[in-house]
Amino acid sequence: MKIFACLMMVLVLCLSGCAHKKLQEEKSATELVEEGQKKFEARDYKSAITAFERVKDWYPFSDQVPTAQMKIAEAHYKLREYDQAAAAYEEFANLHPKNPLTPYAMYQVGRCFYDQMHTIDRDQENTKKALAAFKRLLNRWPDSEYTGPTRAHITECQRRLASHELLVAKYYFRRKNYQAALARFQNVINDYSDTGVQYIALQYLAKCEAHIKNEASKTAVPAAPEAAVADTPAP
Repeated sequence: MKIFACLMMVLVLCLSGCAHKKLQEEKSATELVEEGQKKFEARDYKSAITAFERVKDWYPFSDQVPTAQMKIAEAHYKLREYDQAAAAYEEFANLHPKNPLTPYAMYQVGRCFYDQMHTIDRDQENTKKALAAFKRLLNRWPDSEYTGPTRAHITECQRRLASHELLVAKYYFRRKNYQAALARFQNVINDYSDTGVQYIALQYLAKCEAHIKNEASKTAVPAAPEAAVADTPAP
């Protein structure tokens, strides 16, 4: 029993010491933000994220949380961790819709996808996501300070999507799949009429229609001649 009591006493003292040490190591929300900012300025973005995440975890009701959330997004963006950055910017915008930095956060959501756009011969999913984000920003804040660059990015996204669609249409045209090519060229004309690419699509559209008409004429089955009516003698 004495041995058990001693062991329990040691355990209590150890736990008390650990708790005391933890309390000593914990910093206030303001101190953590200052620490994170220093790490950020030193380009130690991973450590900065750790400090800012602690603000969120330890002080969820602190007025320092919006700052921490924004800096987490910024640090991920600096690290080119674009998916994490986009999610963090989106979280900030959703939680703080009236914050003065929210238009910037939404602009950065678009930039996260814009910075990952591929050349026109590859998948354009990031281009579509960037375009959607920039349009959302423009619809919600049409007069923000980001309107100029947002419009420029929208133009570039549309140009890339149109060029990609034109490239696919030309591929089908070369393969003599004129019906598929016709549909793609029509998409360019209908969806991207302000990119300049539509004029090329119009030229190919006429060629597709001519080829389709020519093929139809070759495969048309001639009408059967009317059967001659044999004269039969009257009964």
